[in-house]
Amino acid sequence: MRPGYLLVASPFTGPFAWSRVAGELRARGTRVAVEGVDDVDLAPPVVVVGHSGAGPHLPRVSIHLEGVRGIVLVDALLPHPGRSWAQTVPDEFAARLRAQAVDGRLPPWPQWWGEDRMRALVPDDALRDTFVQSCPAVPVDVIDEVMPELPEPPGVFVQLSDAYAPETAAARAHGWPVLVIDAHHLAPLTAPREIADTLGRAAALLAQ
Repeated sequence: MRPGYLLVASPFTGPFAWSRVAGELRARGTRVAVEGVDDVDLAPPVVVVGHSGAGPHLPRVSIHLEGVRGIVLVDALLPHPGRSWAQTVPDEFAARLRAQAVDGRLPPWPQWWGEDRMRALVPDDALRDTFVQSCPAVPVDVIDEVMPELPEPPGVFVQLSDAYAPETAAARAHGWPVLVIDAHHLAPLTAPREIADTLGRAAALLAQ
């Protein structure tokens, strides 16, 4: 039986980041749910997919599902039990974000990088505006949340951008298969067909 997919977005971007891939998968007759939007009661087998900052949360998401075949990390941080997100980035970057917090909330993720960078990543004005408006201002405490020690399902890593090359190397050292795609970090928004194809390849690797 072909697997269903649970798509998990980074807490910093929100579930809209997966919306176009979910639509592409549904158009192909694939079972899919987006965490935070859809009922996640998927019949097994299930592949849990995380993008960006969702990666460290996938073991915790997976323990609540039956028949998880494995996890796919798409340009994502690897699980880091016993550490927080802030401990995976340079200290000065985490400090700058904390300093920009307003009423205990971080600025929305697109503001971390600026308008020019967002235009380069998502050239379509309407799509970019919808994405930017959908990104939440998360509580500052989120970056200091320590990930729990949990069993780790089998994994596949998908690199979309050079920024995640260190994670790619760590995934290979971890013994996970790796797929390197010539794209960019927000390709789930701008290239949903290619990303859907890539998830199929990753699921096939998990089935081996």
